[in-house]
Amino acid sequence: MFAYILLGCALIGCGSNNEPQVHSPVIEKDAEEWPTHEVWEVHTEFRDSGSLRAQLTATKAKIFEPQARTLLSGGFRLVIPNEGDTTVLVADSAVINDKTKDMTAFGDVVVTGTDRKISTDKIHWSNVDKLFTSDAPVEIRTPHQRIVGVGFQATERLTEYSVYKVTGTHTIQQ
Repeated sequence: MFAYILLGCALIGCGSNNEPQVHSPVIEKDAEEWPTHEVWEVHTEFRDSGSLRAQLTATKAKIFEPQARTLLSGGFRLVIPNEGDTTVLVADSAVINDKTKDMTAFGDVVVTGTDRKISTDKIHWSNVDKLFTSDAPVEIRTPHQRIVGVGFQATERLTEYSVYKVTGTHTIQQ
C-alpha cells in the first residue's frame, strides 16, 4: 500500500503549486536563435530574368527569417556560370545576408575558375560589386604562378585580382 501512495505522490506532485518554476536561461536564449526553417540536402538555382545566375548545393541550411540570414553548414558548393566560363566556390560553411545576397564563407574555402585557384579560410562575396574579398591568408595558383599573401580582392571570373602583403613565385617560360 505504501508503494501506491508513494507512486501517487510522484505522479500528482506532493509539493505546493506556489513553488517557482525553474527556467533555463540557456534554453530561453537559444530559443531566440532557433531557425525559422532547417533544410537538409539543399539544391537550388538562382535566376535573374530567366537567366541562371548560380547553383547552390549544401548539406544543411538554417534559415532565420526575422534576421534575413541563412547559415550553410556541413559543406556547400556554389557554381556561378559566366559566359563560357564557370566559377566554383566550395567551403565548409557560410553566412548569407538574404536581403543583399552577400555571403561570407568559412573553413576550407576554395574558389576555382579557368586556370585559377584561390585557397583561403575565409572569403566574402559582394553580390552588388561581384567581388570576392578577404583579409585572411590566401594562395592563388595559375599555370605559371603561385602567389601567397594576406588579404585579396578578385572579380567574379577570377580574371583580375589584387593580393595584399604578397610573397610568391612566378615561373618564366623560356
